Amino acid sequence: MPHPTRLGWLPHSWLQGFNACSLPEKTPLLPCSNVETASQAGIPQGLRYWNWHDFDPRLSVAYRPFNNNRTVIRAGFGIYTMSTMGPTSFNSGIIALSELVTYNNSFTNGVPQFQFPRTSPIGAPATLGGGDFEEGNNPHFRDPSSAQWNVTVEREVTPNTTVRLSYTGQESYHLPITVDLNQIPASMTPYAVPNNGYSVVDPRAPYQNWNILMNSESIGTQSYQAGTVEVLHRAARGLTFQANYTLAKNISDAQGSDAPSVYAGEEPYAVIIGDRYNIKYDRGNVIGMPRQRFLLTGV
Repeated sequence: MPHPTRLGWLPHSWLQGFNACSLPEKTPLLPCSNVETASQAGIPQGLRYWNWHDFDPRLSVAYRPFNNNRTVIRAGFGIYTMSTMGPTSFNSGIIALSELVTYNNSFTNGVPQFQFPRTSPIGAPATLGGGDFEEGNNPHFRDPSSAQWNVTVEREVTPNTTVRLSYTGQESYHLPITVDLNQIPASMTPYAVPNNGYSVVDPRAPYQNWNILMNSESIGTQSYQAGTVEVLHRAARGLTFQANYTLAKNISDAQGSDAPSVYAGEEPYAVIIGDRYNIKYDRGNVIGMPRQRFLLTGV
């Protein structure tokens, strides 16, 4: 986490227009948002450290245990890595470059407190701080990787029919997760909203100038285990068919939200995980992955 007064990874022009020390509206109730170059903050010019750990070895073996070609055992292992250049670039490309002031309207007996062309309550002072930040990237962001392996035993039952038993596993790590850097740890103390006209966050939040401060972290994990039984009958006497049954379990803590709609790791942006202090609370079955699946095709 960057130091509260050294947000060198944020756009400078945005900070200069958002409660910076030189603004005439600067309030003594909030600290200045100091502006630093990447070099002054001690990070690379690309705002991300180079990852030297993308090493992807592959290994596979095949073995015939008997003195014939009817039975074969196969096994394989590999590590696969995928860069997330698109999402990390997209995060930094849509950050607001101006002061963000938000007023919530209300209705009394069906009459709004203020309406267009007025965009703020009458007599409302200029409010600094309290905006949302979407979305920064951890300078030490790692590329998502996956270790995959399988073991297969295949047996020829008849000259035209084979049976295959397979076990498949996958452990993924460094999956992208969005967290709120302004989140405070869970406790028995209720969340407090100060009413000083400048801050809308709990005093325990580390960044008082912001409400939600979203940041992409590569801390997600995913685990897939499956067993498959497959029968293949090649064309003989006018019949050909293939049948397989899979029993699988797929769990992850990188699914985006409490009601995800995509596979793990596919929607890291703009959906904050429930508790960044304990992401295992969000670990559960991956949406879209059936526990059991049977497929039969034939002619």
